[in-house]
Amino acid sequence: MDNKAIATGGILSAMCLLLCVFGVWGWMHTVHEHGWMSGSGKRTEKITQDNLVETMQGILSWQCDQYHVSDVQELLDIAYAERAGSGTVQTYVMGLGSFTREYDYTSYLQSVQALIAEGDIKGISLQKTMVLFSVLQANDLQPSVLTESTIGEQGIMSYVYGLLMLEGSSYGGSSYGENSYRESFPAGSTWTRSTLIDEILSKQMPDGGFAVIGTEGDVDVTAMTLQALAPHYRKVKESGFDPADGGQNCITAEEADRLILAVERAISFLSEKQLATGDFENRGTPNAESTAQVIMALCALGRDPWSDEQFIKDGNTLAEGLSDYRSIDGGFSHTAGAVANDMATSQVFAALSALYRISQGECFLLDFENYAGAGSIVEQGPKGRGDVRAALLLFLLAADCGYLAYLCFQKKFSLKRLCSIALVTAFLAAAVWLVRIQTREEYLGQNTAGFDGENVITVSMEIRCDTVAGREEYLPADGVILAKTEMSVSEGASAFDLLNEAARAYDIPIEYEGTAAGDEFAYIEGIGYLYQYDFGELSGWVFLVNGNIPDTGCGSYVVGNGDDIVWYYTVELGKDIEGSLTD
Repeated sequence: MDNKAIATGGILSAMCLLLCVFGVWGWMHTVHEHGWMSGSGKRTEKITQDNLVETMQGILSWQCDQYHVSDVQELLDIAYAERAGSGTVQTYVMGLGSFTREYDYTSYLQSVQALIAEGDIKGISLQKTMVLFSVLQANDLQPSVLTESTIGEQGIMSYVYGLLMLEGSSYGGSSYGENSYRESFPAGSTWTRSTLIDEILSKQMPDGGFAVIGTEGDVDVTAMTLQALAPHYRKVKESGFDPADGGQNCITAEEADRLILAVERAISFLSEKQLATGDFENRGTPNAESTAQVIMALCALGRDPWSDEQFIKDGNTLAEGLSDYRSIDGGFSHTAGAVANDMATSQVFAALSALYRISQGECFLLDFENYAGAGSIVEQGPKGRGDVRAALLLFLLAADCGYLAYLCFQKKFSLKRLCSIALVTAFLAAAVWLVRIQTREEYLGQNTAGFDGENVITVSMEIRCDTVAGREEYLPADGVILAKTEMSVSEGASAFDLLNEAARAYDIPIEYEGTAAGDEFAYIEGIGYLYQYDFGELSGWVFLVNGNIPDTGCGSYVVGNGDDIVWYYTVELGKDIEGSLTD
Protein backbone atom coordinates (compact mmCIF):
# COMPACT_ATOMS: atom_id res chain seq x y z
CA MET A 1 0.00 0.00 0.00
CA ASP A 2 1.51 3.34 -1.02
CA ASN A 3 1.88 6.27 1.34
CA LYS A 4 -0.52 8.43 -0.68
CA ALA A 5 -3.38 5.95 -0.28
CA ILE A 6 -2.62 5.59 3.45
CA ALA A 7 -2.60 9.37 3.92
CA THR A 8 -5.83 9.82 1.98
CA GLY A 9 -7.49 7.00 3.89
CA GLY A 10 -6.33 8.49 7.18
CA ILE A 11 -7.69 11.92 6.31
CA LEU A 12 -11.00 10.43 5.25
CA SER A 13 -11.18 8.37 8.43
CA ALA A 14 -10.58 11.48 10.52
CA MET A 15 -13.28 13.32 8.58
CA CYS A 16 -15.65 10.41 9.14
CA LEU A 17 -15.02 10.52 12.88
CA LEU A 18 -15.40 14.30 13.00
CA LEU A 19 -18.65 14.26 11.05
CA CYS A 20 -20.02 11.55 13.34
CA VAL A 21 -19.18 13.68 16.39
CA PHE A 22 -20.92 16.72 14.90
CA GLY A 23 -23.87 14.57 13.85
CA VAL A 24 -24.30 13.16 17.37
CA TRP A 25 -23.97 16.66 18.82
CA GLY A 26 -26.56 18.04 16.38
CA TRP A 27 -28.95 15.20 17.08
CA MET A 28 -28.67 15.57 20.86
CA HIS A 29 -28.96 19.37 20.61
CA THR A 30 -32.19 19.08 18.62
CA VAL A 31 -33.62 16.49 20.99
CA HIS A 32 -32.78 18.72 23.97
CA GLU A 33 -34.13 21.81 22.21
CA HIS A 34 -37.46 20.17 21.55
CA GLY A 35 -37.73 18.29 24.85
CA TRP A 36 -38.25 14.94 23.16
CA MET A 37 -38.60 11.73 25.11
CA SER A 38 -37.71 8.46 23.46
CA GLY A 39 -40.31 5.75 23.49
CA SER A 40 -43.25 7.57 25.01
CA GLY A 41 -44.02 9.79 22.05
CA LYS A 42 -45.04 12.57 24.43
CA ARG A 43 -43.35 15.69 25.66
CA THR A 44 -42.92 15.60 29.41
CA GLU A 45 -41.56 19.13 29.68
CA LYS A 46 -44.24 21.54 30.84
CA ILE A 47 -44.67 25.03 29.42
CA THR A 48 -43.20 27.51 31.89
CA GLN A 49 -42.32 31.18 31.86
CA ASP A 50 -38.67 30.18 31.50
CA ASN A 51 -39.17 28.11 28.34
CA LEU A 52 -42.04 30.12 26.84
CA VAL A 53 -39.96 31.81 24.13
CA GLU A 54 -38.24 28.52 23.35
CA THR A 55 -41.65 26.87 22.93
CA MET A 56 -42.73 29.60 20.50
CA GLN A 57 -39.49 29.23 18.58
CA GLY A 58 -40.20 25.50 18.38
CA ILE A 59 -43.59 26.23 16.82
CA LEU A 60 -42.06 28.53 14.22
CA SER A 61 -39.39 25.93 13.50
CA TRP A 62 -42.14 23.37 12.99
CA GLN A 63 -43.91 25.74 10.60
CA CYS A 64 -40.70 26.26 8.62
CA ASP A 65 -40.35 22.51 8.36
CA GLN A 66 -43.98 22.05 7.29
CA TYR A 67 -43.63 24.53 4.44
CA HIS A 68 -40.01 23.71 3.54
CA VAL A 69 -38.62 27.20 4.08
CA SER A 70 -35.36 28.12 5.78
CA ASP A 71 -36.50 30.83 8.18
CA VAL A 72 -39.46 32.82 9.46
CA GLN A 73 -39.07 35.63 6.92
CA GLU A 74 -39.43 33.11 4.10
CA LEU A 75 -42.40 31.68 5.96
CA LEU A 76 -44.08 35.09 5.77
CA ASP A 77 -42.98 35.96 2.23
CA ILE A 78 -43.71 32.61 0.62
CA ALA A 79 -45.88 30.18 2.59
CA TYR A 80 -48.10 32.67 4.39
CA ALA A 81 -48.36 35.05 1.43
CA GLU A 82 -49.59 32.16 -0.73
CA ARG A 83 -52.19 31.29 1.92
CA ALA A 84 -53.06 34.84 2.90
CA GLY A 85 -56.79 34.17 3.02
CA SER A 86 -56.44 31.33 5.54
CA GLY A 87 -57.79 32.09 9.01
CA THR A 88 -55.17 29.79 10.48
CA VAL A 89 -52.38 31.77 8.82
CA GLN A 90 -53.95 35.01 10.09
CA THR A 91 -53.82 33.64 13.62
CA TYR A 92 -50.13 32.75 13.23
CA VAL A 93 -49.33 36.23 11.90
CA MET A 94 -51.35 37.88 14.66
CA GLY A 95 -49.37 36.00 17.29
CA LEU A 96 -46.07 36.70 15.55
CA GLY A 97 -46.79 40.41 15.05
CA SER A 98 -47.58 40.89 18.73
CA PHE A 99 -44.51 38.90 19.76
CA THR A 100 -41.81 40.58 17.67
CA ARG A 101 -41.48 43.33 15.08
CA GLU A 102 -38.28 41.97 13.60
CA TYR A 103 -39.87 40.70 10.42
CA ASP A 104 -41.12 42.40 7.27
CA TYR A 105 -44.82 41.74 6.67
CA THR A 106 -45.04 43.60 3.35
CA SER A 107 -45.41 40.58 1.03
CA TYR A 108 -47.99 38.95 3.24
CA LEU A 109 -50.03 42.15 3.61
CA GLN A 110 -49.94 42.79 -0.14
CA SER A 111 -51.37 39.33 -0.72
CA VAL A 112 -54.13 40.01 1.80
CA GLN A 113 -54.95 43.33 0.12
CA ALA A 114 -55.20 41.60 -3.26
CA LEU A 115 -57.68 39.06 -1.89
CA ILE A 116 -59.79 41.82 -0.36
CA ALA A 117 -59.82 43.72 -3.65
CA GLU A 118 -60.96 40.58 -5.47
CA GLY A 119 -63.73 40.01 -2.94
CA ASP A 120 -62.27 36.71 -1.76
CA ILE A 121 -62.34 37.68 1.93
CA LYS A 122 -65.80 38.31 3.31
CA GLY A 123 -67.86 38.28 6.48
CA ILE A 124 -66.07 37.32 9.67
CA SER A 125 -62.90 36.55 7.73
CA LEU A 126 -62.86 40.19 6.57
CA GLN A 127 -63.48 41.37 10.11
CA LYS A 128 -60.60 39.29 11.41
CA THR A 129 -58.39 40.68 8.65
CA MET A 130 -59.19 44.23 9.78
CA VAL A 131 -58.29 43.29 13.34
CA LEU A 132 -55.01 41.78 12.10
CA PHE A 133 -54.16 45.03 10.31
CA SER A 134 -54.57 46.81 13.64
CA VAL A 135 -52.35 44.29 15.43
CA LEU A 136 -49.64 44.89 12.82
CA GLN A 137 -50.29 48.64 13.07
CA ALA A 138 -50.98 48.65 9.34
CA ASN A 139 -54.28 50.51 9.48
CA ASP A 140 -53.26 52.61 6.50
CA LEU A 141 -53.81 49.42 4.45
CA GLN A 142 -57.43 49.07 5.53
CA PRO A 143 -59.88 49.62 2.67
CA SER A 144 -61.69 52.93 2.84
CA VAL A 145 -64.95 51.13 2.13
CA LEU A 146 -64.84 49.35 5.48
CA THR A 147 -68.27 49.86 7.05
CA GLU A 148 -70.64 48.15 9.43
CA SER A 149 -72.00 45.85 6.71
CA THR A 150 -70.28 42.74 8.08
CA ILE A 151 -71.69 43.17 11.60
CA GLY A 152 -74.49 40.74 12.37
CA GLU A 153 -73.99 38.72 9.18
CA GLN A 154 -72.90 35.58 11.00
CA GLY A 155 -74.30 35.69 14.51
CA ILE A 156 -72.56 36.57 17.74
CA MET A 157 -69.02 36.24 16.40
CA SER A 158 -69.67 38.95 13.80
CA TYR A 159 -70.62 41.28 16.68
CA VAL A 160 -67.53 40.25 18.64
CA TYR A 161 -65.19 40.93 15.73
CA GLY A 162 -67.19 44.04 14.92
CA LEU A 163 -66.36 45.44 18.35
CA LEU A 164 -62.70 44.54 17.88
CA MET A 165 -62.75 46.21 14.45
CA LEU A 166 -64.09 49.39 16.00
CA GLU A 167 -61.37 49.34 18.65
CA GLY A 168 -58.67 48.76 16.06
CA SER A 169 -59.90 51.55 13.82
CA SER A 170 -60.20 53.91 16.78
CA TYR A 171 -56.65 53.64 17.99
CA GLY A 172 -54.87 52.48 14.84
CA GLY A 173 -54.53 55.97 13.45
CA SER A 174 -53.58 56.56 9.86
CA SER A 175 -56.64 55.13 8.10
CA TYR A 176 -58.80 57.79 9.64
CA GLY A 177 -56.39 60.69 9.81
CA GLU A 178 -55.52 60.72 13.47
CA ASN A 179 -54.69 58.47 16.36
CA SER A 180 -57.62 59.35 18.56
CA TYR A 181 -60.65 57.86 20.21
CA ARG A 182 -63.70 57.14 18.04
CA GLU A 183 -67.17 56.37 19.28
CA SER A 184 -68.43 54.62 16.17
CA PHE A 185 -67.43 53.43 12.72
CA PRO A 186 -66.83 56.10 10.07
CA ALA A 187 -69.54 57.45 7.75
CA GLY A 188 -72.28 57.82 10.37
CA SER A 189 -72.50 54.17 11.33
CA THR A 190 -75.31 53.12 13.64
CA TRP A 191 -72.96 50.73 15.44
CA THR A 192 -71.16 52.23 18.43
CA ARG A 193 -69.37 50.67 21.35
CA SER A 194 -72.54 50.96 23.36
CA THR A 195 -74.80 49.28 20.80
CA LEU A 196 -72.26 46.54 20.04
CA ILE A 197 -71.67 45.74 23.70
CA ASP A 198 -75.42 45.74 24.32
CA GLU A 199 -76.00 43.34 21.42
CA ILE A 200 -73.28 40.97 22.63
CA LEU A 201 -74.52 40.97 26.23
CA SER A 202 -78.07 40.25 25.06
CA LYS A 203 -76.80 36.90 23.75
CA GLN A 204 -75.47 35.63 27.07
CA MET A 205 -76.84 32.20 27.97
CA PRO A 206 -78.51 31.36 31.31
CA ASP A 207 -75.36 29.49 32.40
CA GLY A 208 -73.22 32.62 31.90
CA GLY A 209 -71.56 31.49 28.71
CA PHE A 210 -71.98 32.54 25.08
CA ALA A 211 -72.62 30.34 22.06
CA VAL A 212 -73.36 30.52 18.36
CA ILE A 213 -76.23 28.08 18.62
CA GLY A 214 -78.24 26.34 21.30
CA THR A 215 -79.07 27.34 24.89
CA GLU A 216 -75.84 26.36 26.63
CA GLY A 217 -72.59 28.27 26.70
CA ASP A 218 -69.66 27.23 24.50
CA VAL A 219 -66.13 27.51 25.92
CA ASP A 220 -64.49 28.80 22.74
CA VAL A 221 -67.18 31.37 21.94
CA THR A 222 -67.28 32.55 25.55
CA ALA A 223 -63.51 33.00 25.67
CA MET A 224 -63.45 34.90 22.38
CA THR A 225 -66.32 37.10 23.51
CA LEU A 226 -64.45 37.98 26.69
CA GLN A 227 -61.44 39.04 24.61
CA ALA A 228 -63.60 41.69 22.93
CA LEU A 229 -65.35 42.83 26.11
CA ALA A 230 -62.23 42.86 28.28
CA PRO A 231 -60.90 46.38 27.49
CA HIS A 232 -64.27 47.94 28.32
CA TYR A 233 -64.72 45.80 31.43
CA ARG A 234 -61.27 46.73 32.70
CA LYS A 235 -61.77 50.41 32.01
CA VAL A 236 -65.05 50.50 33.94
CA LYS A 237 -63.82 48.16 36.68
CA GLU A 238 -60.51 49.89 37.29
CA SER A 239 -61.48 53.52 36.68
CA GLY A 240 -65.13 53.44 37.64
CA PHE A 241 -67.87 55.09 35.63
CA ASP A 242 -67.55 58.84 35.28
CA PRO A 243 -70.45 60.54 33.43
CA ALA A 244 -68.22 63.55 32.90
CA ASP A 245 -65.45 61.71 31.09
CA GLY A 246 -66.55 63.05 27.71
CA GLY A 247 -68.13 59.78 26.59
CA GLN A 248 -64.89 57.82 26.72
CA ASN A 249 -66.69 54.74 28.00
CA CYS A 250 -69.64 55.27 25.67
CA ILE A 251 -71.98 53.47 28.05
CA THR A 252 -74.28 54.55 30.84
CA ALA A 253 -73.82 53.69 34.51
CA GLU A 254 -76.53 51.05 34.19
CA GLU A 255 -74.79 49.55 31.16
CA ALA A 256 -71.49 49.56 33.06
CA ASP A 257 -73.03 47.51 35.89
CA ARG A 258 -74.53 45.13 33.36
CA LEU A 259 -71.16 44.70 31.63
CA ILE A 260 -69.37 43.91 34.89
CA LEU A 261 -71.98 41.33 35.89
CA ALA A 262 -71.99 39.67 32.45
CA VAL A 263 -68.20 39.38 32.27
CA GLU A 264 -67.91 37.96 35.78
CA ARG A 265 -70.63 35.42 35.04
CA ALA A 266 -68.74 34.37 31.92
CA ILE A 267 -65.52 34.02 33.91
CA SER A 268 -67.31 31.78 36.43
CA PHE A 269 -68.73 29.73 33.56
CA LEU A 270 -65.24 29.11 32.18
CA SER A 271 -63.83 28.28 35.60
CA GLU A 272 -66.53 25.67 36.16
CA LYS A 273 -65.81 24.11 32.77
CA GLN A 274 -62.07 23.70 33.38
CA LEU A 275 -60.94 20.08 33.70
CA ALA A 276 -58.85 18.76 36.58
CA THR A 277 -55.92 18.47 34.16
CA GLY A 278 -55.97 22.24 33.60
CA ASP A 279 -57.29 22.15 30.02
CA PHE A 280 -60.77 22.47 28.50
CA GLU A 281 -63.06 20.38 26.37
CA ASN A 282 -65.53 21.24 23.63
CA ARG A 283 -68.41 18.93 22.79
CA GLY A 284 -66.95 16.35 25.14
CA THR A 285 -63.45 16.40 23.63
CA PRO A 286 -60.52 17.88 25.59
CA ASN A 287 -58.56 19.97 23.11
CA ALA A 288 -55.79 22.53 22.72
CA GLU A 289 -57.81 25.22 20.95
CA SER A 290 -60.36 25.72 23.74
CA THR A 291 -57.56 25.89 26.29
CA ALA A 292 -55.67 28.44 24.19
CA GLN A 293 -58.74 30.67 23.84
CA VAL A 294 -59.30 30.71 27.60
CA ILE A 295 -55.66 31.67 28.14
CA MET A 296 -56.14 34.61 25.78
CA ALA A 297 -59.34 35.61 27.56
CA LEU A 298 -57.57 35.74 30.93
CA CYS A 299 -54.69 37.72 29.45
CA ALA A 300 -57.20 40.16 27.95
CA LEU A 301 -58.77 40.59 31.38
CA GLY A 302 -55.37 41.30 32.92
CA ARG A 303 -55.41 38.07 34.92
CA ASP A 304 -52.25 35.99 35.07
CA PRO A 305 -52.98 32.41 33.88
CA TRP A 306 -49.83 31.21 35.64
CA SER A 307 -51.16 32.10 39.09
CA ASP A 308 -54.91 32.76 38.84
CA GLU A 309 -56.35 30.49 41.56
CA GLN A 310 -59.76 30.44 39.89
CA PHE A 311 -58.12 28.66 36.95
CA ILE A 312 -55.87 26.20 38.78
CA LYS A 313 -57.50 22.80 39.20
CA ASP A 314 -55.88 20.03 41.23
CA GLY A 315 -52.64 22.03 41.06
CA ASN A 316 -52.74 22.22 37.25
CA THR A 317 -52.60 25.59 35.51
CA LEU A 318 -53.84 26.35 32.02
CA ALA A 319 -50.27 26.27 30.74
CA GLU A 320 -49.77 22.81 32.23
CA GLY A 321 -53.01 21.65 30.65
CA LEU A 322 -51.87 23.01 27.31
CA SER A 323 -48.55 21.19 27.62
CA ASP A 324 -50.26 17.83 27.09
CA TYR A 325 -50.94 18.77 23.47
CA ARG A 326 -47.31 19.35 22.52
CA SER A 327 -46.10 17.14 19.73
CA ILE A 328 -42.59 15.76 19.49
CA ASP A 329 -41.96 17.89 16.40
CA GLY A 330 -42.62 21.25 18.06
CA GLY A 331 -46.23 21.75 17.01
CA PHE A 332 -49.44 21.18 18.95
CA SER A 333 -52.27 18.76 18.29
CA HIS A 334 -56.03 19.08 18.59
CA THR A 335 -56.21 16.15 21.01
CA ALA A 336 -53.48 14.91 23.32
CA GLY A 337 -51.09 12.44 21.70
CA ALA A 338 -52.23 13.10 18.13
CA VAL A 339 -50.27 14.50 15.21
CA ALA A 340 -49.61 18.25 15.32
CA ASN A 341 -51.76 20.37 13.01
CA ASP A 342 -51.98 24.00 11.89
CA MET A 343 -55.35 24.81 13.42
CA ALA A 344 -54.40 23.84 16.97
CA THR A 345 -50.84 25.15 16.74
CA SER A 346 -51.85 28.57 15.39
CA GLN A 347 -54.21 29.21 18.29
CA VAL A 348 -51.68 27.95 20.80
CA PHE A 349 -49.06 30.26 19.27
CA ALA A 350 -51.34 33.30 19.69
CA ALA A 351 -52.06 32.26 23.28
CA LEU A 352 -48.35 31.87 24.06
CA SER A 353 -47.73 35.31 22.56
CA ALA A 354 -50.39 36.72 24.89
CA LEU A 355 -48.79 34.88 27.82
CA TYR A 356 -45.40 36.32 26.98
CA ARG A 357 -46.77 39.83 26.71
CA ILE A 358 -48.45 39.65 30.10
CA SER A 359 -45.32 38.18 31.68
CA GLN A 360 -43.40 41.21 30.37
CA GLY A 361 -45.94 43.68 31.71
CA GLU A 362 -47.30 44.43 28.22
CA CYS A 363 -50.97 44.83 27.32
CA PHE A 364 -53.05 42.16 25.63
CA LEU A 365 -52.53 42.05 21.86
CA LEU A 366 -56.13 43.15 21.18
CA ASP A 367 -56.15 45.96 23.75
CA PHE A 368 -55.68 48.57 21.03
CA GLU A 369 -55.94 51.65 23.26
CA ASN A 370 -52.71 50.65 24.98
CA TYR A 371 -51.28 48.49 22.21
CA ALA A 372 -50.95 51.29 19.65
CA GLY A 373 -47.61 52.43 21.05
CA ALA A 374 -46.20 48.98 21.76
CA GLY A 375 -42.82 48.22 20.24
CA SER A 376 -40.88 45.03 19.73
CA ILE A 377 -41.30 42.62 22.60
CA VAL A 378 -38.22 40.57 21.83
CA GLU A 379 -35.03 41.99 20.43
CA GLN A 380 -34.14 38.91 18.44
CA GLY A 381 -36.94 36.95 16.85
CA PRO A 382 -36.91 33.20 16.26
CA LYS A 383 -34.84 32.04 13.31
CA GLY A 384 -34.23 28.79 11.53
CA ARG A 385 -35.47 25.44 12.75
CA GLY A 386 -34.30 22.66 14.99
CA ASP A 387 -34.15 19.80 12.56
CA VAL A 388 -32.71 16.32 12.92
CA ARG A 389 -32.34 16.14 9.15
CA ALA A 390 -29.13 18.21 9.36
CA ALA A 391 -27.72 15.59 11.71
CA LEU A 392 -28.80 12.82 9.35
CA LEU A 393 -26.98 14.53 6.49
CA LEU A 394 -23.83 14.66 8.61
CA PHE A 395 -24.14 10.93 9.29
CA LEU A 396 -24.57 10.36 5.55
CA LEU A 397 -21.40 12.28 4.76
CA ALA A 398 -19.61 10.43 7.55
CA ALA A 399 -20.62 7.13 5.96
CA ASP A 400 -19.29 8.36 2.61
CA CYS A 401 -15.97 9.32 4.15
CA GLY A 402 -15.73 6.00 5.94
CA TYR A 403 -16.45 4.06 2.76
CA LEU A 404 -13.95 6.11 0.75
CA ALA A 405 -11.36 5.52 3.45
CA TYR A 406 -12.02 1.80 3.19
CA LEU A 407 -11.55 1.93 -0.61
CA CYS A 408 -8.25 3.78 -0.17
CA PHE A 409 -6.92 1.24 2.30
CA GLN A 410 -8.01 -1.59 -0.01
CA LYS A 411 -6.52 0.15 -3.08
CA LYS A 412 -9.93 0.10 -4.77
CA PHE A 413 -10.44 3.84 -5.01
CA SER A 414 -11.27 5.15 -8.51
CA LEU A 415 -12.84 8.23 -10.07
CA LYS A 416 -15.72 6.10 -11.37
CA ARG A 417 -16.53 4.87 -7.88
CA LEU A 418 -16.26 8.41 -6.49
CA CYS A 419 -18.83 9.64 -9.04
CA SER A 420 -21.14 6.74 -8.19
CA ILE A 421 -20.89 7.52 -4.49
CA ALA A 422 -21.55 11.21 -5.19
CA LEU A 423 -24.71 10.41 -7.17
CA VAL A 424 -26.03 8.04 -4.51
CA THR A 425 -25.23 10.58 -1.80
CA ALA A 426 -27.03 13.35 -3.69
CA PHE A 427 -30.12 11.17 -4.08
CA LEU A 428 -30.17 10.13 -0.40
CA ALA A 429 -29.53 13.71 0.73
CA ALA A 430 -32.50 14.92 -1.32
CA ALA A 431 -34.65 12.16 0.16
CA VAL A 432 -33.62 13.06 3.72
CA TRP A 433 -34.23 16.76 3.20
CA LEU A 434 -37.34 16.80 1.01
CA VAL A 435 -39.37 13.68 1.66
CA ARG A 436 -41.78 13.82 4.59
CA ILE A 437 -43.28 10.49 5.55
CA GLN A 438 -46.36 10.47 7.77
CA THR A 439 -48.59 7.59 8.73
CA ARG A 440 -52.26 7.86 7.92
CA GLU A 441 -53.23 6.24 11.21
CA GLU A 442 -54.16 9.50 12.87
CA TYR A 443 -56.13 10.69 9.85
CA LEU A 444 -57.88 7.71 8.32
CA GLY A 445 -59.49 4.85 10.21
CA GLN A 446 -57.45 1.70 9.91
CA ASN A 447 -59.77 -0.71 11.72
CA THR A 448 -63.24 -1.73 10.62
CA ALA A 449 -65.87 -1.38 13.29
CA GLY A 450 -66.60 -5.08 13.29
CA PHE A 451 -70.22 -4.64 12.27
CA ASP A 452 -71.27 -8.23 12.39
CA GLY A 453 -72.28 -10.63 15.11
CA GLU A 454 -75.29 -11.15 17.34
CA ASN A 455 -75.90 -7.64 18.74
CA VAL A 456 -76.50 -5.71 15.53
CA ILE A 457 -78.60 -2.57 15.33
CA THR A 458 -79.82 -0.55 12.36
CA VAL A 459 -79.22 3.18 11.95
CA SER A 460 -79.43 5.62 9.06
CA MET A 461 -76.78 8.09 7.98
CA GLU A 462 -76.63 11.01 5.57
CA ILE A 463 -73.84 13.44 4.61
CA ARG A 464 -74.83 16.86 3.27
CA CYS A 465 -73.17 20.12 2.27
CA ASP A 466 -76.21 22.21 1.28
CA THR A 467 -74.62 25.39 2.63
CA VAL A 468 -71.93 25.31 -0.09
CA ALA A 469 -73.64 23.15 -2.72
CA GLY A 470 -72.26 23.76 -6.21
CA ARG A 471 -69.92 26.57 -5.13
CA GLU A 472 -66.95 24.55 -6.37
CA GLU A 473 -66.72 21.98 -9.17
CA TYR A 474 -66.07 19.12 -6.77
CA LEU A 475 -69.13 19.95 -4.61
CA PRO A 476 -72.44 18.25 -5.52
CA ALA A 477 -75.05 20.69 -6.87
CA ASP A 478 -77.77 19.19 -4.67
CA GLY A 479 -75.60 19.21 -1.57
CA VAL A 480 -75.79 15.42 -1.09
CA ILE A 481 -72.51 13.61 -0.54
CA LEU A 482 -74.22 10.49 0.79
CA ALA A 483 -77.99 10.08 0.51
CA LYS A 484 -79.87 8.74 3.50
CA THR A 485 -78.63 5.17 3.87
CA GLU A 486 -79.52 2.43 6.32
CA MET A 487 -76.55 0.67 7.87
CA SER A 488 -76.12 -2.23 10.26
CA VAL A 489 -73.67 -1.68 13.10
CA SER A 490 -72.61 -3.51 16.20
CA GLU A 491 -74.18 -2.42 19.44
CA GLY A 492 -71.83 0.01 21.17
CA ALA A 493 -70.45 1.52 17.95
CA SER A 494 -69.80 5.26 17.93
CA ALA A 495 -70.93 7.89 15.43
CA PHE A 496 -67.33 7.98 14.23
CA ASP A 497 -67.31 4.20 13.67
CA LEU A 498 -70.40 4.61 11.52
CA LEU A 499 -68.86 7.44 9.46
CA ASN A 500 -65.64 5.50 9.03
CA GLU A 501 -67.50 2.41 7.82
CA ALA A 502 -69.57 4.49 5.39
CA ALA A 503 -66.38 6.07 4.06
CA ARG A 504 -64.98 2.63 3.34
CA ALA A 505 -68.17 1.22 1.88
CA TYR A 506 -68.94 4.15 -0.41
CA ASP A 507 -65.39 5.30 -1.17
CA ILE A 508 -65.75 8.69 0.54
CA PRO A 509 -62.44 10.23 1.65
CA ILE A 510 -62.38 11.40 5.27
CA GLU A 511 -59.68 12.98 7.37
CA TYR A 512 -59.74 13.21 11.12
CA GLU A 513 -57.59 13.68 14.16
CA GLY A 514 -57.65 11.51 17.21
CA THR A 515 -55.52 9.43 19.48
CA ALA A 516 -53.33 6.75 17.96
CA ALA A 517 -54.68 4.26 20.49
CA GLY A 518 -58.35 4.75 19.67
CA ASP A 519 -60.98 7.01 18.24
CA GLU A 520 -62.68 8.31 21.40
CA PHE A 521 -61.42 11.83 20.71
CA ALA A 522 -61.75 11.72 16.94
CA TYR A 523 -62.29 15.12 15.36
CA ILE A 524 -63.49 15.26 11.76
CA GLU A 525 -61.45 17.65 9.61
CA GLY A 526 -62.75 16.77 6.16
CA ILE A 527 -65.29 14.65 4.31
CA GLY A 528 -65.27 14.22 0.56
CA TYR A 529 -62.44 16.74 0.06
CA LEU A 530 -64.46 19.40 1.90
CA TYR A 531 -62.53 20.62 4.92
CA GLN A 532 -63.00 22.89 7.91
CA TYR A 533 -62.16 26.54 7.16
CA ASP A 534 -62.58 26.01 3.40
CA PHE A 535 -65.40 28.56 3.50
CA GLY A 536 -64.40 30.85 6.33
CA GLU A 537 -63.48 30.91 9.99
CA LEU A 538 -66.67 29.25 11.18
CA SER A 539 -66.91 26.50 8.57
CA GLY A 540 -66.56 22.81 9.36
CA TRP A 541 -68.43 19.56 9.96
CA VAL A 542 -71.05 18.90 12.64
CA PHE A 543 -73.26 15.89 13.16
CA LEU A 544 -76.86 15.65 14.29
CA VAL A 545 -78.52 12.68 15.93
CA ASN A 546 -82.28 12.61 15.55
CA GLY A 547 -82.25 16.33 14.79
CA ASN A 548 -80.11 17.40 17.75
CA ILE A 549 -76.45 18.25 18.14
CA PRO A 550 -74.98 15.90 20.80
CA ASP A 551 -72.94 17.36 23.65
CA THR A 552 -70.13 14.86 23.05
CA GLY A 553 -67.79 14.24 20.14
CA CYS A 554 -68.49 11.70 17.41
CA GLY A 555 -65.86 9.34 18.78
CA SER A 556 -67.57 9.03 22.15
CA TYR A 557 -71.21 9.20 21.07
CA VAL A 558 -72.68 5.67 21.07
CA VAL A 559 -75.40 5.27 18.46
CA GLY A 560 -78.67 3.52 19.28
CA ASN A 561 -81.03 1.38 17.26
CA GLY A 562 -83.06 3.49 14.85
CA ASP A 563 -80.90 6.61 15.22
CA ASP A 564 -80.94 9.04 12.31
CA ILE A 565 -77.47 10.56 11.93
CA VAL A 566 -76.77 13.44 9.55
CA TRP A 567 -73.40 15.09 8.94
CA TYR A 568 -73.75 18.71 7.87
CA TYR A 569 -71.17 21.14 6.58
CA THR A 570 -71.71 24.51 8.25
CA VAL A 571 -70.19 27.87 7.38
CA GLU A 572 -71.54 29.64 10.47
CA LEU A 573 -70.62 27.23 13.27
CA GLY A 574 -74.04 25.58 13.09
CA LYS A 575 -76.20 28.68 12.87
CA ASP A 576 -76.98 28.08 9.20
CA ILE A 577 -78.42 24.61 9.89
CA GLU A 578 -80.80 25.64 12.65
CA GLY A 579 -83.71 24.71 10.37
CA SER A 580 -82.54 21.10 10.54
CA LEU A 581 -82.63 21.01 14.33
CA THR A 582 -85.51 19.47 16.23
CA ASP A 583 -87.19 22.04 18.49
